[in-house]
Amino acid sequence: RTRPSTVGGGGDADGGDGTSYIALMDTLRQYPNSTEFVYLSRLDKDSTDYNPYALEMVPFSAVDPNDFYTMSVHGITHFVDGSNADFTTLDQWEREFQLFNAMRVLNVFKQFRAWKGFSVWRGTVRSTKIRRAQSVLQKNLFQLNPVFQKSIQEVRRLCFDLSYLRLSSLKTGELITLDTFMEAQRDVKQEIMEKLSTFGTTTIATVDEACSSALDLLEQRLNDFYGKSSADAGDGGGGGGGSAFASTGESAQYAYTVAAARRSEQRKLLCFVKMTDYMICDTLHEVLIESVSDILHATAQVSEAEFETPPPPYRKKAKRRADARSSLARMSTAAPRPSGGGGAAGKKAAADAKLAAEEALKAAAAAHKVEEDALNVWVPKVRVLPQFEVELVLQNDELAFVPSAETFQAEIERAISGFIETLSTVDRLPDNEQLMSKVRDSSADADAGSSLADLIDDDSHQDLVHAVRSSLSFAFASAWEYKEHFRQFRNMVYKNVDHNILQSGADYKSGAFSLEDFRRDIVNFTNQRDSIGGFYTNSDVGIVRINSVDLQKTLLPSPIAKLEEVSKMLPDLAASMYQGFISRVHDCTAKLAAKLNSAEDFVSQMSFAEELRLNLLAEQETAAVEIQNLYELIGNFKFPVSEMDAAAFQTLNVDFNMLKTVLEEVEAARDENITKFTAELEAGVAAVSKKASDLRAAAGNDMILDEHADQAEVIAYMADLGDKVAAEQQEAKRIAKFQKIFKMQESEFADLAEVVGDVDLKRSLWEGAKEWDGYVEGWAGSLFDKINVAEMEEKVQRFSKITFKLERGLARNKVVPAFKDKVDDYKNLLPVIQALLNKAMKPRHWDKVSELIGATIDRDDNFTLQKILDMRAPDYSEEIAGVSTEATQESALEELLGKVTTKWGDVEFQCMSYKESKEKFILGGIEDVTMALEDSMVTMTTILSSRFVSGIRTEVEKVEKSLNIFSETLDEWLNVQKNWMYLESIFSSDDIKRQLPTEAKQFSAVDKQFCDIMRKTRENSNALKAGTTPGYLVQFQKANETLDRIQKNLEDYLETKRMAFPRFYFL
Repeated sequence: RTRPSTVGGGGDADGGDGTSYIALMDTLRQYPNSTEFVYLSRLDKDSTDYNPYALEMVPFSAVDPNDFYTMSVHGITHFVDGSNADFTTLDQWEREFQLFNAMRVLNVFKQFRAWKGFSVWRGTVRSTKIRRAQSVLQKNLFQLNPVFQKSIQEVRRLCFDLSYLRLSSLKTGELITLDTFMEAQRDVKQEIMEKLSTFGTTTIATVDEACSSALDLLEQRLNDFYGKSSADAGDGGGGGGGSAFASTGESAQYAYTVAAARRSEQRKLLCFVKMTDYMICDTLHEVLIESVSDILHATAQVSEAEFETPPPPYRKKAKRRADARSSLARMSTAAPRPSGGGGAAGKKAAADAKLAAEEALKAAAAAHKVEEDALNVWVPKVRVLPQFEVELVLQNDELAFVPSAETFQAEIERAISGFIETLSTVDRLPDNEQLMSKVRDSSADADAGSSLADLIDDDSHQDLVHAVRSSLSFAFASAWEYKEHFRQFRNMVYKNVDHNILQSGADYKSGAFSLEDFRRDIVNFTNQRDSIGGFYTNSDVGIVRINSVDLQKTLLPSPIAKLEEVSKMLPDLAASMYQGFISRVHDCTAKLAAKLNSAEDFVSQMSFAEELRLNLLAEQETAAVEIQNLYELIGNFKFPVSEMDAAAFQTLNVDFNMLKTVLEEVEAARDENITKFTAELEAGVAAVSKKASDLRAAAGNDMILDEHADQAEVIAYMADLGDKVAAEQQEAKRIAKFQKIFKMQESEFADLAEVVGDVDLKRSLWEGAKEWDGYVEGWAGSLFDKINVAEMEEKVQRFSKITFKLERGLARNKVVPAFKDKVDDYKNLLPVIQALLNKAMKPRHWDKVSELIGATIDRDDNFTLQKILDMRAPDYSEEIAGVSTEATQESALEELLGKVTTKWGDVEFQCMSYKESKEKFILGGIEDVTMALEDSMVTMTTILSSRFVSGIRTEVEKVEKSLNIFSETLDEWLNVQKNWMYLESIFSSDDIKRQLPTEAKQFSAVDKQFCDIMRKTRENSNALKAGTTPGYLVQFQKANETLDRIQKNLEDYLETKRMAFPRFYFL
């Protein structure tokens, strides 16, 4: 029996996945004695997805009697063909169900069906393709065709032979120059082009022969199949009037077939030609690649990472452990000294010691050489053979390669780029018209195909070319960097250019150069010569060999020439210094040995002897040592010296010792000579005292202090007297000098000193009076405006001091007071002149001065100081000073007033657009304007409060009035702007205009007036000009009155509205 609730209408409860009956098993196990069962049917969703455990519960009516299942509490029974039954318990079924589903998840079972189908399909397709390919190859493979086999093998042989050709003459390790490379490359190119020409001709002939044989064989087959007139049939029966086909009319029947067979054969031959051409192109490509690879192998013998920069191109020096002298000295010191009785043995021991020292020296030198050789050994980890040679030369004062690295690299790259051009000279098969006419149908278009350059110039070739370019760039860059080692030699030479040997000699004479400087220069030039002559002329830097022979030839003459200049200059310098030295020595000796005839001669001799002892002798001794050192330096470097100069140098010490001897003799005779010349000096003192008495009497002449004496006569008299006094002064100084030298008590000559003071005062009196009169005359006649007050004041002060000294130093007389009065007159006149020359004096002030002195002052070109004196202006000095002070103060006030007016020239109103309107404007920030106004008003108050304002009161009051008007106008202006801005938004409403037509009309008039003023102000924004424009103040005052009335009427109108509408109280 079945339960309808279980069957559920004949379908799975969970959507038909074939597993819902498994859940029913648990229900059945709860009723072990139940006899109920259900029918199950296979759920075959997909024929490719086999699942015997996918079952669904169905009603009896849906059961397939040939294949169905029943499930009860005992198990599941499978009925096949209605009779065969297979029973399985529930537990066993459930276990198998789980195992089956677990296996299905494994990929080997999950994908087996798809894999099996794909595997079978793939095997079938592969075998089919292989059979098809075998058939095509057997039919179309040229190598298997006897007609083409021989031709292909011949072309292969030719290509094989050609593949050994190389387009470059460059061989790894073969050193070449650029010219050699270019010449060899031209020869190789010519040779290869000849071989390529032969190769092309041979291949064309071989392929042409094969094609002709194939076509003949085709014609033979066509004749055998269609008869002898197949050719005519193929041509449409145009040429065989006597053939069997022509006679019977059958030729037209086979014409298309024959033509098709020929076209097919031509296509096959065309493929054969293309295949052969590709074989040739591949061979040419191989030749190209191998040729460039050979160049790359030669240029990139080592990678950039493994490259080792060679050591500098000169021999490194090892430190010497001991020199020959120290070795010989040690060996000699260690040798036994001969005793008194063993002379022969001692000599033998000394000889043995010397021999041992020499042997030790040789051994040390040999060890030093071995050490230095080891220091200069360089073995790179990877050996690089030099490939290219360049010359290092000096061009335009700089080191350069010849040829340049760029030229060398460009030529190699040009040679590589010419490889394709060379290979392109091969006669290609598709370019041969005779051959292509056989393999190409006449009706077909000629296909030029790709050029040979396009076929062989691929990425691999470009990569090789790029690698060659990189290796060359690195190689020449390394060489270029290595050449900097030679720059030190170039710098040596160019430093020598600026080194002037003759100038060094001149500097040595002046003390700016020393012997050590000469020694350093000589050693420097010697080291330069050895360094330049010793650097390696061939330096291998990677694949580049730097040949520096020409550079060495260019640089080496410089230090050699400098050494020659020094070798010539130093002996000449030494000879010149010797001649100067020996001349001075002889002169000094002659002066000391001269005969003494007077005290002057003795003093002169003693002064010279003292100077010689204190300074000159030491200087001469220093000069002698310097000359000896100079000759020693010349000898050290073995510079040639003439025999005459060498002989003269030998007398240096003899002559110098003679000078010292004479000096000692003079110093020894000093006391004797002092005694001899003391009496002469005492007589001289007495003579000077007598002369002083005579001069005192002459200075007391009454004419000198007589006010009526002739000035010129007195000045001449005093000048002569002054000369006599000066002569006696010189004599007194000479005697005092000699007394000091003789260490005697020095005479004071008091009488002479009094005479000198008296004569100087009287002389300055008359000469000063004359000089002052000259100044006065010049000042009186000069233009008043051109007077130099500072110079006049300086002269007045100087002469005031002179008169003061005269009053104190001379006896009472009438000449000095008269001179003093003249000076005092101008001393009192100076304040008047300074006051009148005040730059602040203006015509009104000169008018006041004219009123004071009672005379008209005409300041024309003839207005001189004398006219001022004639007008007795000095009598009014205090009044004139007052006028000058007034002018100064008025000038200061005018300057303040000018600052006020100038300031307002830069003060402007800031006009702003009102509510972004382009026609209505208002004043912006006026802080700067108000600040300027306040400052100006303060300044004007200061000016007006001054007691000196009377002279400029008119101008001051005018400016003050403008500022007051501006202040009032600005206040009214700002008040109008404030009220206008308040009312403008109100009266812009049409409703208000209708309610208050009179006020609207009044506001419109004010609005027009205000906008017009603001527009003019915007065009001319200067604040003071705008604020003092005539009429603005009155207009603004009237506008304010009108706006006040409008506001009052508007307030009354709003009050009436508030009474009717209380919400208006918020307005």
